[in-house]
Amino acid sequence: MSDAKHAGPRIVMPQHLRPVQKAEIAAAPAVDLENPALQSFIRGEHPSAAPVLPPATQVAPIDETPVTAPATTGSVPVPQGTPRDTTPPAARHPWDDKSTTHIKQYQLRLPERLHAMLEFLGETSYRESMHSIALVAIRVEVERRLKARGIAAEP
Repeated sequence: MSDAKHAGPRIVMPQHLRPVQKAEIAAAPAVDLENPALQSFIRGEHPSAAPVLPPATQVAPIDETPVTAPATTGSVPVPQGTPRDTTPPAARHPWDDKSTTHIKQYQLRLPERLHAMLEFLGETSYRESMHSIALVAIRVEVERRLKARGIAAEP
């Protein structure tokens, strides 16, 4: 391969995209800023379209009346005959709004010996895999720990 420049077709820039020379700018006709058509264009008016922005007179005025809070005596009386709700609101847990069908992955790091035992059980058990065995064990342990804290795992 030679070091000569590529001798492919020469690309010519179209006339309307070429750089403008200073002499051409100086020779350009002056813009008539008093031209009514130019002024309507600057205001955003177009002969065949509605104005883009609504006139400023269509903007609703801001109500600046100060807002006063009703006077309170400090506590709100409970009407007679209405029992008070003494049950605490249901506790919100991070899993309350989570899907039971969407599967998230979690990498489980096991010691080699435990992994070999789990692999043996998965290969020699009917209709069970390493995953299903581990999932059952994790679910049982999570439910046991939640119960120890007084939290029901299932609603």
